[in-house]
Amino acid sequence: MDNGRYLPKAMNVREQIINAARDARFGEGQSDTDAAFEKWYEVSALITEFRDEYLDEEKLCWAKANSIRQGIIGGVIGFLIGVAASIAAAVIMNLF
Repeated sequence: MDNGRYLPKAMNVREQIINAARDARFGEGQSDTDAAFEKWYEVSALITEFRDEYLDEEKLCWAKANSIRQGIIGGVIGFLIGVAASIAAAVIMNLF
């Protein structure tokens, strides 16, 4: 389950990717092409890590199904509480 850390962690990795890509882009103008390519390899590794950790299709499908299930269960429980409250209100009204 998401404990509230998913989005901040994902945004942190995104920021790392952006910063690494910026550094790699600036490095392209240098005469050392090997160093420039090495920086792009780092960017590629960060992107792969981000995809595997935060965009895993199996995890996203599970989260979607779990969210739908929780919504249905919450709706049913809310409906049952509403029915019980209506019955209780009717009983109380008939007592007076």
